[in-house]
Amino acid sequence: MLSMFAWLSKWPLVRQIRERKDGTGLEAMSEKTRAMHARIDDAEVARSICPYCGVGCGQLI
Repeated sequence: MLSMFAWLSKWPLVRQIRERKDGTGLEAMSEKTRAMHARIDDAEVARSICPYCGVGCGQLI
């Protein structure tokens, strides 16, 4: 039974009910979700030429 309680306590909904939160802040996220980041976080910005007109306006991609 204890393992079931430990398993359920990891769910954000159970944590929100237990802590009386409204679920609109960080309490609505699991640890896994908080640890995630976008794939483009470490990307570098480069100048490019628009593939449609080729004018060379210096579009940042």
